[in-house]
Amino acid sequence: MDGTEVKFANQEAQEVLLLRLRNIRGHILGIEKMIQEGKPCVDILTQMIAVRASIEKAAHTLMEEHAQGCLEEGLSSGKDPRELTVQVVKAVLDFMR
Repeated sequence: MDGTEVKFANQEAQEVLLLRLRNIRGHILGIEKMIQEGKPCVDILTQMIAVRASIEKAAHTLMEEHAQGCLEEGLSSGKDPRELTVQVVKAVLDFMR
């Protein structure tokens, strides 16, 4: 994997990710409505915290798929395991920033 493609070895993980992203989209629309209606800031912030947690869960799902896919595809095509490990570690570190 060169980092430009999204390939899910696990279709269930793809569906979970897409569902989570759709839920996040709906949640954000709800936050916009709360702002337009002048809801209390504490209530809006609470919803934003929930969105952030959902985004992190979605990112974890994608990171897991990337790591597995990168290693599986790379090893099957004969790439250097150390190079693959560096790629996966870099992706994890980038995510953590």
